[in-house]
Amino acid sequence: MTTPRTGGSDPAAIAAGSAPSGAGGTAADGRCPPVAEVVVDIVAPDVDRVFHFLVPPGLRDRLEVGHRVTVPFGPRRVEGTVVGFTEQPGVPPERLRPIAALRDPVPVLTPALIDLARWMEDRYLCLFVQALRAMLPPGARGDRVRLAPRRWVRLLLDPAEARHRAETLARRAPRQAAVLERLAQAAPAAVPQGPLLAAAGAGPEAVKALARKGWVAVEEREPEPDEPAAASEPAARPPALTPEQAAAWRRLEAALAAVLGDAAAGDAPPSGGGVAARRGRGTGPGAARGGPAPEPAAFLLHGVTGSGKTEIYLRAIAAALARGRGAICLVPEIALTPQTVARFRARFGSRVAVLHSAMTPAQRLATWRAIRAGRKPVVVGARSAVFAPVPNLGLIVVDEEHETSYKQEEAPRYHAREVALARARLEGAMVILGSATPAVETYHRALEGELGLLELGRRIGERPLPAVEIVDMRREFGLGHRALFSRRLVDLLRQRLAAGEQVLLFLNRRGYHTVLLCRECGFVLRCPHCDVTLTVHQLASGRRVCRCHYCDHRQVPPALCPRCGGVALHPFGLGTQKVEEAARRLFPGARIQRMDADVTARRGTHEAIYRRFAAGQIDILIGTQMIAKGWDVPGVTLVGVVSADTALHMPDFRRQERTFQLLEQVAGRAGRGPRRGLVLIQTYSPDHPCLQAVARHDYRAMYRLEAAERRELGFPPFGHLIRAVVAGPERAPVEQAASRLAAAWRRAVDEAAVPGARVTPAAPAPIERLRGRWRWHVLARAVDGAALRAATRAVMERLREAWPRDVQVQLDVDPFSML
Repeated sequence: MTTPRTGGSDPAAIAAGSAPSGAGGTAADGRCPPVAEVVVDIVAPDVDRVFHFLVPPGLRDRLEVGHRVTVPFGPRRVEGTVVGFTEQPGVPPERLRPIAALRDPVPVLTPALIDLARWMEDRYLCLFVQALRAMLPPGARGDRVRLAPRRWVRLLLDPAEARHRAETLARRAPRQAAVLERLAQAAPAAVPQGPLLAAAGAGPEAVKALARKGWVAVEEREPEPDEPAAASEPAARPPALTPEQAAAWRRLEAALAAVLGDAAAGDAPPSGGGVAARRGRGTGPGAARGGPAPEPAAFLLHGVTGSGKTEIYLRAIAAALARGRGAICLVPEIALTPQTVARFRARFGSRVAVLHSAMTPAQRLATWRAIRAGRKPVVVGARSAVFAPVPNLGLIVVDEEHETSYKQEEAPRYHAREVALARARLEGAMVILGSATPAVETYHRALEGELGLLELGRRIGERPLPAVEIVDMRREFGLGHRALFSRRLVDLLRQRLAAGEQVLLFLNRRGYHTVLLCRECGFVLRCPHCDVTLTVHQLASGRRVCRCHYCDHRQVPPALCPRCGGVALHPFGLGTQKVEEAARRLFPGARIQRMDADVTARRGTHEAIYRRFAAGQIDILIGTQMIAKGWDVPGVTLVGVVSADTALHMPDFRRQERTFQLLEQVAGRAGRGPRRGLVLIQTYSPDHPCLQAVARHDYRAMYRLEAAERRELGFPPFGHLIRAVVAGPERAPVEQAASRLAAAWRRAVDEAAVPGARVTPAAPAPIERLRGRWRWHVLARAVDGAALRAATRAVMERLREAWPRDVQVQLDVDPFSML
């Protein structure tokens, strides 16, 4: 049972930027105090605290907060992180053991990141060590990631003299001559040896011979990050702003000047206690009196698709760089936003570092080191890039802030948006949250004044938003039309293909069929390890296989029903493979491509498909939510939503919000060129308020609908929610433990008089069995989040002693998944 430790630093003080007690870096004489405070790298509640170790004399002038060390721990040696120093450890120094070794030459964590880990510990009820682990670079734990140094060659001659000698060498040593010629072209800069030899058609012996002559020098350098492939855009001057963009930028520019200081003066507030921390959270009732309220240090940029939010991000980052500050831009998934990465590189060149999960550990470590050294002050990356060690951080941008991929589903279960806001408060930085469909919680904050609200309601070039049509599939069925595509969608597809225009067909469900069912006895083929149906996939060979999308169990579809032995096993439901087959049958001459997790499993496939589609080499692209994000292809004039009902009836209080966001985002891919776009939505619920809001592109209608329901239920943003999932190999012990937890939790919130608190009875999770483990869950909600977390921490500590060994509890604060 994982339990957050009690005590710790005051989260309010941490958020305001004050250092925890004892976290000083050096003594008055400039050397670190004799005792280091170390958190050992063991995920266990009993040892999730600070341990004291003597600093050996050889480390007195080198050891700093954030260093990774090896320390004696019982009979073994373990790794740990230095989180502070003290001269009064509370025990006699002779009882302390010395640090055994220093693992890295430079600290891997900054004091501000350590304070951020303390904030995460309190906010997400995780262990301190889990929060620290989330921030560590590759190779900081366990086996080392080794970066082989790279050789660079520098010309020691005058370029003119080098060319003259190359002419002399051309007949008897042509490869040496070719190397000299290319070095002369690059002088005075050094050139990486590998690319140099490849361009010259030479081998290493040519460089060795020139070095023996004293004409070149060979240097070994730490490797620079390998830049991931990205769609390229030519560098260009920043475009002129629209009136709406200009108005938003004026507010942001003024706020940046106030938060980060004057660009000309190069002011930079110190880490941990900057202007943002002193300014408070916003312009609400607590703002300064006696004058206009100051701008907040965080903004929501609410702009419709195609309104130019990225250009605002780029200008804000340029303003931060002009003040000597670094910037982080979070995107939902790097692989799904190649255009965004390309635009950042076009604007900021080699100063941009890209972090994503497809990189090898060595690539990630090389990139991390370049960021830490200040060579890459602009970081673009997915969720974990919020911890990038950018020196003197001045700005964090969270693009598409509503995306669920910003929520980490394993401990520590943090939300990158919330971590970004907390880190900015700690480091005196500013935050921009951008979205065409903001999270309900974020928009509520903006309305309450906690965030500044900037709105872009028009597309660039005054292009209209796409028209939206809703097709009632009940009527189609009643008229005897049973095909996947309605008659209206088929007509539109023919028109667009005849005009040479491009089409997106969207269905957020991969596979061929979603269920295999016996029409004689009602048996449904399910995963033997998970409480879910198996999805039927069709292989390239034409054979079919049944797969679980949770544990990846696979099996051949049975010929006979396992329950009754009948032959009436029949697949039902549809996935993207079925849609692709139907489209190819209707339009055999069209260039059709499918894009989902099955197709893009191989590295680079996503970008290859994007390049072909952007170049007009694909007529119809069929995909899941992968095609809904960050794509700007002017040739797309039609988006067809094959089924809008997939997520609308899920057992999740966010289902309406998520459906609106997904449909509005995919609709925004249409009409970005000279011709107006059209979106056709097929549904069996045509009158649903959520779909009607999509048809009008009316975000505020969706917000009002959601806000009314959540206010009544006390769900976020009008309350705080904690979910506890109890899991184990046997059902009965899990059910008993969950019931015991629910009862104890209920007593704890009652004893603490937590305002508006309610704890639900224990119940099976919507997916009761997952990867072979049974799962029950308990939900607690309250108006006061801090009080609810304190009561939760207390009850978990109380239950820990007598908890069943093979039953685990996972706590999720403000959960995004209820499955």
